Amino acid sequence: MKDIWIKVKKGQFESDNCLVTIREKQIAFNSTFGKMAELHKINSALIRHTPDMRKVNFLFSEEKSSASDSHFAVKNDGGNEDRKTNAKIIQAQLFIKNNYILSKISKYKDKNKKTFLAVKDGKNSWTINLAPIFEYTIYHPEEVKSDVEGIYRYIHKNEIVYIGIGNIRQRLRDSSRQEWEFDKIEYSIIEDSKDREKWESEFISDYYSDNNNLPKYNKVRGKTST
Repeated sequence: MKDIWIKVKKGQFESDNCLVTIREKQIAFNSTFGKMAELHKINSALIRHTPDMRKVNFLFSEEKSSASDSHFAVKNDGGNEDRKTNAKIIQAQLFIKNNYILSKISKYKDKNKKTFLAVKDGKNSWTINLAPIFEYTIYHPEEVKSDVEGIYRYIHKNEIVYIGIGNIRQRLRDSSRQEWEFDKIEYSIIEDSKDREKWESEFISDYYSDNNNLPKYNKVRGKTST
């Protein structure tokens, strides 16, 4: 049987999504992002984030950055001998290092855990929504401030036994949980209630997909599970 050859177009296997990857020293924008946002015209970006550091926004500008302003230079990601790319990068080592969430994300070896979908939300403005990484660990309710809202999980013998959302201290003090077995509680601060519900649903669904059941003390899959 004669072989049939099909031509492969350049970029055929590139992602159709606008993606941002957090590296230890750089923030990288994939080629699709570069095309959609016309980053070839861009020289700098103003980086902003919400108080809980969960959302990061990039406001791009054709103006060049200088050492005295708050704009980061947008540069070509030249790749190396083995990796040629049309992607763009921002050198932001100190910003990443000083942002606890970004710093932790940047150290993941799995690229899927450090790459995020960017959504356009205005002229030259794009936002990424960072997944909670349960970066805070406590052992008693009193260790967290009374006004902290977010997503949390109970851990027992390195296994997730409960995932919930809401006011962390109030939830942990619930009298119905006095008999629960756990070693520690991990949580992330999330101020927006809809974001909390979204992430709770995703984490519980992921757990179910991996284990074919819910965490030990969860009764339902998302939103109504608090």
